[in-house]
Amino acid sequence: MKITLELWSDQTCITEETNSSLWVMSLNGKDFPPNKDALMTLETAHKIVNKLLEIEEIAYNDEP
Repeated sequence: MKITLELWSDQTCITEETNSSLWVMSLNGKDFPPNKDALMTLETAHKIVNKLLEIEEIAYNDEP
């Protein structure tokens, strides 16, 4: 599984909020989740990546 985060827009120059950057997530070279839903904050991206890693671990542990 290859997860990539690419900075889409860094809005910190126009706002006081430090976590205002938006990121695009890719999973194995495709937007994840598909289409515009791939645009997210870094906090949301971390949550999704952690869940994907949990799922991957479960899948490997359940193999016969």
